This record gives sequence, structure tokens and C-alpha cells, in this order.
Amino acid sequence: ESIITFPATEYEGTDGFTYVLPGPGYYNNGGIAALWHDHFAEELTTRATFTKFFNGRANQLTLGSETKFNDYQWIDITRPWIGAPIIIDPKTGQKSQTFRIGETFDYWRAKPIRGSLFITDKIRYQGLIANLGLRIEYWAPGDYADEAVTNPESPLPGFVRESYKENTRELFGKRFKFRLLPKISVSFPVRENQVLFFNYGHSTRLPHPSYVYAGLDPYYRDQSDLPDIGNPDLDPEVDISYEIGLRYQISSNDALNVAFFWRDKYDFITTQSILVEDATGRKVARAFRINGDFARTRGIELSYVKRIRDLLRAQISVNYSRAEGLSATSDDNFRAISANQVIGPPVETPLPWDRPFDIKGSLLFNYDRTEPLFGFAPLNQFTVFLSAVWRSGTRYTPYEYEGRARNPITGAEDWKPIYLPVQDPSKRFSEIGPNWFTMDLNARKWLNIGSVKLSAFVEISNLLNNDNAMIINPVTGKGYKNNYPVSQEQLKALRSNPSFDVPYNVRDPRYADPSQNNLPAYLNPANYMEHRHIMFGLNIEF
Repeated sequence: ESIITFPATEYEGTDGFTYVLPGPGYYNNGGIAALWHDHFAEELTTRATFTKFFNGRANQLTLGSETKFNDYQWIDITRPWIGAPIIIDPKTGQKSQTFRIGETFDYWRAKPIRGSLFITDKIRYQGLIANLGLRIEYWAPGDYADEAVTNPESPLPGFVRESYKENTRELFGKRFKFRLLPKISVSFPVRENQVLFFNYGHSTRLPHPSYVYAGLDPYYRDQSDLPDIGNPDLDPEVDISYEIGLRYQISSNDALNVAFFWRDKYDFITTQSILVEDATGRKVARAFRINGDFARTRGIELSYVKRIRDLLRAQISVNYSRAEGLSATSDDNFRAISANQVIGPPVETPLPWDRPFDIKGSLLFNYDRTEPLFGFAPLNQFTVFLSAVWRSGTRYTPYEYEGRARNPITGAEDWKPIYLPVQDPSKRFSEIGPNWFTMDLNARKWLNIGSVKLSAFVEISNLLNNDNAMIINPVTGKGYKNNYPVSQEQLKALRSNPSFDVPYNVRDPRYADPSQNNLPAYLNPANYMEHRHIMFGLNIEF
């Protein structure tokens, strides 16, 4: 929302009414916010390992364990003034009684435990190097979740309680989940200057604590209506990765690497709507996290390294990959549920972080000799590093034209153009914005004075000062314009220019309208990557 400040901009309406235009959209209101939040997280880690060598260090066996004791607390109060006591009698100070804390309120404190038992075996045999590992991970959501499952007053549905008991095992008074994670890494020479390598491994990622514990305490259930409840039976997300490649030592100064990689993410956390009973016994809909989606990445990477004596080192790498899945984050379906939208059929589409092409190059020139370069004394004891990146642009979901809004004066449908997201689920993140290109330059010059090393450096990021769009205008497929004129006459002249069109929920400065209180996306400083940035300094080493 926008706060109107003096002097206000008037807008003449109908029937003699005069309105004022909303404020700029970005403001400092002195620290008043609709959300009061507090949290803390503490972690205590214990780790022990034992290593034994066999056959003259050709075989290395490692056993170990790791345990992490966490302590989390989370407090959220939305609009905390709602439900605050009201002074009934100013003379006596009598206040009204209330049991409500804000519009929505949630508090929880949980102490989960996670850890692992692992074994790895590193084997060397006639050029072959193999790392074989096995890891048993365990996770206990903690007493807070265990008690919520057994408490009949908690809002958890029955199927979650049953599933939690089936999928966990009780140990030392707590309920644990276990998962077996293998890992294999092998490299062996196929020729004198060629090495083939293969990597395979499983890894996990725990769900965010708020997905597990939110809204489970029945004591606070009657004090607010939370939009979602936690799921103690959530499983960690699992990544399964494969990689196979070849390292080719062409010469003592040239090397080529080729690698193919796969990465599958299972038990990806998503959101569904379920019915639970509120404090009055009514059936109400709540957003509920579950393990249901998946994502996958496939790709190939080529890299080439060239060295010219000890002076110059050049490297270039080309990466092509595709990342696809059913949903980008666990909040995709949550936003649809919150907006009462119909969630379409599961369609595998590109993910927002998918960048098909990624090309990187670098040059490192280092000179430190008894004689300066070209006989010029300052050209000695210095390093110059130049790097460049060319990458596919940001993915976005295209918008389509739906007509025009009603004119606030005449009522005719000739006002701001209406652009809405395409309804076809297969079009989600189907388009790619402008490509990125950036160059960075680092230079350092040093001088030895006795035992003291004095060096000066300069670092320049985005050397060419390119505009790399991070947030895409889904109407035009490019970054948001930021070169709007100031006068209303010039702004009106741009109404016929489609390159300035924006989505319907974004404020359009070409159409002055009292009802346009959306945020002006064109003023967002995060629209583009950081422009040219120069940093320099001195180092003194004793």
C-alpha cells in the first residue's frame, strides 16, 4: 500500500469530486509493520571419527558419527494491535478482556535432533582411486512434534498421526526417521594421459522448521486463524546425483575435461489443501506441506585449460543443462491455494533457475621475475585476472493480452491494457529473458621491502557496466523500463508504445489513476544486477 504525503497530487473525477493519486509505493513509515516476528536457532554438534590404513596406505578406512542438537523458537504476530485490550473506564483504568493475539498468531519451540553414522573406504590400486561410502542419517523432530501427534486436541488430521507412527521408530523416548545414503566415486586411467571418472551419491535436505511445527499447539489455536499448519511427518528432500566424465591431458600445458551429469530431486516439498477442525468444530481449509513433487537436472560440461609457461593461464568452460520439475518451490501451490485458484494438472515444466547455456572464461597473467617485463621497472611483481560470463537469461511465465480496463472517468473500456498470465500449465517458465554478460577485472601489484610485503589492488565488477535483467517484465520479455519521463504529457504519449506495457497488477505511470496503488515495479532496485563497482586498497603483510 502507499501513504499519501503532502503535497498531494490531485486527480479530477466526475460529479465535482476530486481525488488524490497514491504515493510512490516505497516509503519509510517510521518502523510500523504489520508483522511482528522473532526467532532464534541454536545448534550443538558432536563429531567423532576413526581412521585406519591398510596395505601401506593403499586402503584407508574411516568410521564416524555426527550428531546435531538444535533448539528453534518461532513467533509470528500479524497486525498485533488486533485484539489488544481497550480501556473501558479511563478513571479506573479498567480494560476489556480479550483472548486474541493479533490477526494471526503462532508460537512454537522445538528441539529436534539429527545425525549420522558413516563409513568410507578409499582404495588405491594400479592407478585406480575409489571412494566407497555409506551413511545412515537419522532425524527426530522432537518432543514438540511427538506430543502434537498424540494430543487429540491438536489440529492434525488422523491420517498424519497414523503415518507419523508408521514412518518413525521410538528410541530413547523420541521418535526417529532413518535413511540410508550411499556414495561412490571412482577414477581410473584408460590411457597414459586419459582418466575416466564416475560419481554417484545421495544427499538430503531437511524441511524448513516452519513447515513441520507451525500451528500445532492447540493452546493457541483459538486465538487466531492460521493459513497453514505444520506436518511432523514431512520427509527430507532427497537428491540423487550421477556424473561421468573424461579428463584428457593433451600436453603438459593443455587439458580437456568432458562431463555428463544428472541430478534428481525426490520428495520435493509442495502444498495441498486439507480440511481440519477449528476451535469451534467447523471444517476449515488449511494449506499443508507434503512430499509430492520432483525436479530433475540434466547437462553436459566441457572445459579447456591452457597454460603458457608460468606467465599465462587461460580457461574456458561451456555448460548446457535443463532443469525441469512439477513446481519450483514449496510455495507455488500455497500461493494458488491462498488465492482460491484451481491448481492445474501436474505438468513437468522448466524451473525458474534453469539456464540452458552457461559459458565462462578467464585469463590469469602473473609476472614475478628478477627482470621486469619489457625492461620497464614497474612491470614486475604483479597479477592481472580477467573473467567473463555469458549466461542464458532469467526464465519467466509469459503474459497475454486480455483487453483494457475501464476508464475511471468515462467508464469506457479504453484504459490501461490488461495482461494476465497464460492459463496453459505447460507454458510456466517457458520463456527466457535477455542473456547476461558480465566481465570482472582484478589487478594486484606488490613490493617487498625487507620483511614487509606492500601490495595495492583494484577490483572492478561488471567492467562493461552491462544491464543484466534479474526481474523480467513478462509482457515484453525484457527488463522493466526505468527511463520514464517526468511530465504527464510525455507519459501519455507513451501509451501507444507497447514496449512500456506492464502486467495488470503492476502500477503503470502512463495511466494516472487514484485506484492504482500497486507497487511500481520499474522502481525496484533489484531489477538489474549490480552495475560497475570499483574497489581498491592497500595491503601490508609483516
